[in-house]
Amino acid sequence: LPLMMPPPNCRQYIPASGFQAWQFGGGIIKGSPSLTVGTDGVGYVAIRDNWNSLWMARVQGNSWLGWSYGGGIMSTDPQVAAGGTGTIYSVVQDSGNGAWYVGYTEGTTAGWQSWVQTGGVLPTLGPAALGGALYIAGRDVSNNLWWYRSTDSHWTSIGNQGVLAGALAAAPR
Repeated sequence: LPLMMPPPNCRQYIPASGFQAWQFGGGIIKGSPSLTVGTDGVGYVAIRDNWNSLWMARVQGNSWLGWSYGGGIMSTDPQVAAGGTGTIYSVVQDSGNGAWYVGYTEGTTAGWQSWVQTGGVLPTLGPAALGGALYIAGRDVSNNLWWYRSTDSHWTSIGNQGVLAGALAAAPR
């Protein structure tokens, strides 16, 4: 599994052998990349470029399989989650903290699907995916916790009892 650090460089870790040499992956990025592994065993790296647009790279072993332009204009770094059924989801926020996502079909060089505006406005969020569905955990400006489910495009309020400050992470159970 490759580890990333800006600019896009790849360093592979092999158990019993340790870290291998750094390899340049091409491109210039802004912020921090996000990585997930698809059902095809390939690493999918989502980044934001200097114009705040989305790009996806595919990395297998120590080989960069190319970059694909996804478009959009975001104000935060993208976050990715593997759907488990051949789709990688990238979640981003626009300048008003609106939550958006776009799917990317695994195994393709330009597999972008249509952008979806979730209707949520959340300064903090984190994605997870399971069984082809995308879930987004988010916190609004009043510190209320929300869950989004892509299968029915629905936000559910959890309230704010026991919610702490800091970054959110989501994971299927």
